[in-house]
Amino acid sequence: MDRMKSASKNFDKLKEDIKEQNDFIKKGCERIKNYYNLPVEKREAETRLVKPPHEILLEKSVETIELGLYSKEDAKTEWPERESIGFNYILIGVGTEILLKAIFLKEQPDSFIKEINEGKNTCHAPGFGKCKKWLINFLREKISPTHCERVKDILKLI
Repeated sequence: MDRMKSASKNFDKLKEDIKEQNDFIKKGCERIKNYYNLPVEKREAETRLVKPPHEILLEKSVETIELGLYSKEDAKTEWPERESIGFNYILIGVGTEILLKAIFLKEQPDSFIKEINEGKNTCHAPGFGKCKKWLINFLREKISPTHCERVKDILKLI
């Protein structure tokens, strides 16, 4: 009987944590929308964001990718060789997704916000696939077809 009560408490706590996380994400999405919908001179004062959200995402992407690029000798934790490699690849992938979101948000905040608004019960920023597709289309006008193919291949690998 005690196990049932404990499991029920854990389940309730999990539900509470999920709601808290969803609320946090929703507030973040609203803050992004507010930031880019305000005149430039009012953005910092009204959102309390010292840096634009795309710059914050860029910094987070760099931190995450750098974590994934550490060599075994540089790592502060002792991961078994195989686990370390898999974990590093995951960090590089996540960091790249954040980087794609930062670029998308910087270059076309209205389109990015439209993607956020298309989320169902909570705010959802566009995922890796949508950001990748957007970036390739964006780059087609800015770089040569050869370079664009190279970017596509690298993103496919990631």
